[in-house]
Amino acid sequence: MSTLIIDCGSYSVKFLEGKFQKKNFQIDGIDEVLIDDVRDENDLEITLEEYQQKIIRQYIEQTGFTGKVISQLPNDFLTSRYLDLPVNNKKKADMMIPFQLDEELPFSTAESHFISNYHKTSNGQFSAIVQITEDQVFNSYHSFLQTNHTLPSILTSELGVYQSFVSDRKFGGHICILDIGHKTTKAYFAYNDKIVSNHTSSVAGQTIDEIISQTYEITSEEARIYKHENAFILTEGQIDQVSPDQKEFAILMRQSFSPLVQQVQRWLLGYRIKTGFSIEKIYITGGTSGINNIENFLTEKLEAPVEHLKILSLDSQLEEQEGPSKTLPYLMAQSQKFKTPPLSFLTKSYASGLSNGIKMENTSFTLYREAIIAALIILGLSIETFVFINKDITKHNRSITKLLKSRELKLSNKQIKSYRRKPKKVSKNLSKKERVINSDIKILEKRSDDNALRPLAFLSKKIKKNERISLISYKGDTLNSKAVFLGDSKRDITQLKDLVKTMGLDGLSFKSIDEKKLEVSFSGF
Repeated sequence: MSTLIIDCGSYSVKFLEGKFQKKNFQIDGIDEVLIDDVRDENDLEITLEEYQQKIIRQYIEQTGFTGKVISQLPNDFLTSRYLDLPVNNKKKADMMIPFQLDEELPFSTAESHFISNYHKTSNGQFSAIVQITEDQVFNSYHSFLQTNHTLPSILTSELGVYQSFVSDRKFGGHICILDIGHKTTKAYFAYNDKIVSNHTSSVAGQTIDEIISQTYEITSEEARIYKHENAFILTEGQIDQVSPDQKEFAILMRQSFSPLVQQVQRWLLGYRIKTGFSIEKIYITGGTSGINNIENFLTEKLEAPVEHLKILSLDSQLEEQEGPSKTLPYLMAQSQKFKTPPLSFLTKSYASGLSNGIKMENTSFTLYREAIIAALIILGLSIETFVFINKDITKHNRSITKLLKSRELKLSNKQIKSYRRKPKKVSKNLSKKERVINSDIKILEKRSDDNALRPLAFLSKKIKKNERISLISYKGDTLNSKAVFLGDSKRDITQLKDLVKTMGLDGLSFKSIDEKKLEVSFSGF
């Protein structure tokens, strides 16, 4: 049976669909829908949760998915408590928790809905991680999911997922998992395979995006792309070993991360005061953890070894840069095979009969009717396809394959071969490359007039897109520039030469390397 994982974030909703092969979750498909793509800026009354559920409902209706669905309760609805229970019997621990919570919470336990993860301590007694939400709030959210037909089979939490992972992974010792997301950064402190505290900061990837956007006068979306593709951060020892432009950007990034670093330092100090021990290693994950050299920077600032959280069964299925942002949804799936899976909030009066998936109304009738209509349509289309279209498709596919093999696109053989099976994935990859290039050009244009790459940016804008002409090399400084173009034919090179002459470049000269290669030189800009 297929399983659909839905990770509801503040920036996007991620979908991971797949099946278990033995004990590993094999991903069959990944999709991500940005909240801003469906948000109506004029309607301020619609909440984030309503947008999330709108996206989920549309996805389920469009894909017709009917398997097992796993999602998480929004962190804003939850609070957590870590309790020590002086009993060695689980039933007695169950009875004791409400009394301890009444002393801890600003509302009565009778007005709450909670789940408890129990752990046996070294003296045989119990401790518990209790996750609590107000019953009225949870009841409203539960009713909203039912009305929207998006009630999942399992409704868990991020804390529950990471606790299940820490228990299964057997890290041992004192460790911290730092999940640097888009709007929030979450820290989970664990000792001997049990999470003992967690914290949340509002300083995260969005803060970095805003600073880059304001500094270089580009849109937030362009800043986000630039951050994920090109951003880097340097240590004290590295910052004086780079060019002035790189140093300027590195200082900007260090200033951006400063508030988060200070908060994590306070959390680490609090942990040391509470337990008497220092954190031995910090594991980072989340989309913003992909910034180049962030491990070395955080190691220096936090005075503890920092490395990326590696999950081999996930890394073997995705590109390296995709892994950190998909860690949480993958663990939501994989944790179902752990010895202690994360608990679901669909318990007690909220227990769902949909343990194996979302139930669709009148499924049998709908499928029967749709099957008849589909059969008639397929019959007509099949005749047209075999008679008229096959020849055009073959020709079109050859053209696309030739284009994908172009050196300028820098696609791997694996990506080229996957075009026929997963054209959307290849298209997304190319669109991403295009956005990165556009973002780079805008940032280059905002740099000082002495930037040696300004002539290159100028040429890129003036020379219209032409698949028959390629720029194969460029050399330049603040005084002189030299570019070499390769054309498919002599005629293409002649047309390019005529175009460049109209640009009004100083000191313009041409050198024909051969009939298909042209060297263009000019001075000043």
